[in-house]
Amino acid sequence: MKILGAQGNPCATTPHIFLVQLLLLCLCSLFCTGFSQSNPTKCPGSSIDIPSPFNIPGNSSISRNPGFDISCDSTGPMISLGRKQYRVLGISLLQGYVRVTGHTVYTQCQQNAGPVTTNFIDLRGTPFTFSPTLNKFTVVGCDSMAMIQSPDVTSRYRGGCVSFCASEGSITSGTCSGVGCCQASVPEELKVLKLEFTSIRSQLLQSSGSLGNISKSSSAWCSKAFIVDQGSYVFSRDHLDRNLTNLPMVLDWSISGGNCSEARSAPQTYMCKENTDCYTVANNTAYRCNCSAGFTGNPYLGCQDIDECKDKNKYPCTHKCINRIGGFNCTCPMGMTGDGKKQGNGCSRDKTLLIAAGKFHMVLYLLPFEMNC
Repeated sequence: MKILGAQGNPCATTPHIFLVQLLLLCLCSLFCTGFSQSNPTKCPGSSIDIPSPFNIPGNSSISRNPGFDISCDSTGPMISLGRKQYRVLGISLLQGYVRVTGHTVYTQCQQNAGPVTTNFIDLRGTPFTFSPTLNKFTVVGCDSMAMIQSPDVTSRYRGGCVSFCASEGSITSGTCSGVGCCQASVPEELKVLKLEFTSIRSQLLQSSGSLGNISKSSSAWCSKAFIVDQGSYVFSRDHLDRNLTNLPMVLDWSISGGNCSEARSAPQTYMCKENTDCYTVANNTAYRCNCSAGFTGNPYLGCQDIDECKDKNKYPCTHKCINRIGGFNCTCPMGMTGDGKKQGNGCSRDKTLLIAAGKFHMVLYLLPFEMNC
């Protein structure tokens, strides 16, 4: 049975139907607005994305993961590590790191005493480690040997470097060569930053009674040591005299629960969703997820197919492109052969057809002569 409008037109809309449609539209608008507001991915007033597995207050669309909670204050996202809060500068899903600032710059000024051990940053019990590829352990000073102590009783040190100054004139801004500033690699899987400062001057006096090439005035400057994003720190001569603050640092993160094989055996807690790949990290004790080839999105929520054929700027085919789930196919026009890909063989004239066509023309050319004979 058809519902007729005022003019008997089945496509016309009566006032009652129009009101019902308007009401549904308003309800949908309210629902959609409320949904988007109740599941934020940014702190208010901040442009920094907080993707799953990280979670901010009010986002109920994703499961909560221990150690990944982000809080919001008036300046943006913050993350709590131990007893200290760090400001979040950015999060990478693909490379698995979070960039933060607000960490401690260790300072030691009593250089004439024996070795001095500092308080330490402890990331044990969190999903984070100090990134060995994106950070540098850095020491600023003119009488400094700073060593990273190992929490393992079987080995005392895990790394460190020495910085000295033969004279004030030998200090050059812009480089950490060991004069006024030194840098060393951050050890793999480092979770505890505990430092030991030693005065080079004191060690030389104790061992040989001579200062060698170390300036007598070098101990006037305090020594500073810190882990810093290697792409963000440039040494300057005035860093010897002033406090250093707001230095960025990079922390690698991973999902606890064993390696990929072990994590898959517990599907109720396995974090890699549809169309994703799992890869093991952290000495075979944890894992991260990435979208499979041909898919995009957040691997901790599920990845969607990329329609390569729609991107005109990256159109992959020389002729026709056919999208498929997880990839695409290129086809060549009739009479041409090849893979049809711009980054492949493309399309070219089919030589077998050209030869066949040539033979056909030859037959047509010779046929009248044979008939005359």
